Amino acid sequence: MERMTTGVRPTEGGQASVKRMRAVLASYDLAMSDTRRDLRGETGQVRIGYLATAPQQYLRGLLREVRRSHPETDFKLVNLSPSQQITALRAGEIDIGITNDSGEFLEGTLLTCS
Repeated sequence: MERMTTGVRPTEGGQASVKRMRAVLASYDLAMSDTRRDLRGETGQVRIGYLATAPQQYLRGLLREVRRSHPETDFKLVNLSPSQQITALRAGEIDIGITNDSGEFLEGTLLTCS
């Protein structure tokens, strides 16, 4: 900043920084907007990890109901073991995990995901 009798103004370097920072701030605003949309579940896609041994009639019926109430959302099913689901949840590769009686395995693990 350069002091003047009427106040301050950016130096030439400051003016150049302002021009460069506009793009950075616009990118930041877009990233924050996308993140907020993701957190509200407005991504348009839900990635579901499931076990191939899960009762298919239960899974199909459940997905049919959800698709009926959210026709704009694409559901991607990913066949993963319980441990693979935990890894995928932590990495942000799936949004939901459906397992069988693996509660004992998952009990202490899910608490550390937050």
